[in-house]
Amino acid sequence: MEIERIARKQIGQWFQRHREAVRIALGSLPHDWLHRDATQLVPEGTKTCPPSFTVKRDDLAAAMVLLALIDDKGPNLATIQSCTSDSVERASDDTGFVTAIKARNREVLRTPAPAGGLYSYGGLLEFVAAATRVDRMLRSGGTDFDRLLFVATGAITVLGRTGVNTWWWYERSWDGAGPERPETLSFQRLRKTALLRGQHRGHNLIGQKETTARLYLADALPDAILTPGLLNTQKSMADYWRSKYRAVAPAMTVDSAQSLSGAQAAEVVPLIQAEAVMDVGVAACISNGQSPQDDNKPCGLGPVACFVCPNGYRIPEIIPGLIATVQFTENIRKYEPQEWVTGEAPALNSLARKALGQFPRQFVEAVQAEEIANSRALIACVYTEGRRD
Repeated sequence: MEIERIARKQIGQWFQRHREAVRIALGSLPHDWLHRDATQLVPEGTKTCPPSFTVKRDDLAAAMVLLALIDDKGPNLATIQSCTSDSVERASDDTGFVTAIKARNREVLRTPAPAGGLYSYGGLLEFVAAATRVDRMLRSGGTDFDRLLFVATGAITVLGRTGVNTWWWYERSWDGAGPERPETLSFQRLRKTALLRGQHRGHNLIGQKETTARLYLADALPDAILTPGLLNTQKSMADYWRSKYRAVAPAMTVDSAQSLSGAQAAEVVPLIQAEAVMDVGVAACISNGQSPQDDNKPCGLGPVACFVCPNGYRIPEIIPGLIATVQFTENIRKYEPQEWVTGEAPALNSLARKALGQFPRQFVEAVQAEEIANSRALIACVYTEGRRD
């Protein structure tokens, strides 16, 4: 494939430049040069990235394109953008695991991957981590931002489609004898190409179960298979999310609430009298998930607002959701630092921890792992739907 050839060429040139920069910095090229700490490559007190270690947009763009195609893994753009310096975990000399984030529901993906050289899925990510180590050490965005791989020197955000296509627009080494050169690069098409190749070789799809994997390759399926598959998937998804938005039934009655102090009774009675109470993960919502300003509209304020909303109650039934929220936001911090820096995950993590601290410890420790896992799916949905850009 011509696009892959061009990306490989760009990466090869970056590899040679970086290896030479390391050789000059160390005075030689030891066998572990790719894994030397960034502090060994620049003088102490260095404040700005030296030109020899500058991370260029074009190099990152080629790496992102190649990751979409290499080893037929077919990750989408958001998954590639979530990769950090901690994404690759070695299992042997030529294999490993790659951890990233599935943007749609922020599921942590831990995928087996070849890691036997520069042009392998894991190996390429390891090289990008090495080639950006000096620049990442000198970034000023904080320790979480410093772990992101696909940020050019001087940039404040992860490289996106526009940056990749700017590189492609000026890239003119296309072989005229082959197919017509596309004006722009589509990561959806690159992903589809990799997945179709992988299907013929028996590879699994990243982040997909067997029942839904075929739908990602819909243009290669006849209608007799595609249509029933789409209908079954829609039904299973609807059933799945209905099970997550389950009602919460308070055990206390209005009469029993009278035994509480005046302030406590005033707080508890609205919960007991509510017509329907919805578990929204971080709270029991007495408006059944509707907007506090308009009963005819669903609430779209996001989970952080639940902690200050008068309709949101922290009761023992939502302890699994609070634990899941802490775990979910910790995963964002570890695997998706860009979202941690720009989103509401830090505030949500802090609020959930403080709310858990108000329950007896034995209540928290008694929660079953399955309950937490179910609640984590709900929290991911609520967080993603309420994410405000």
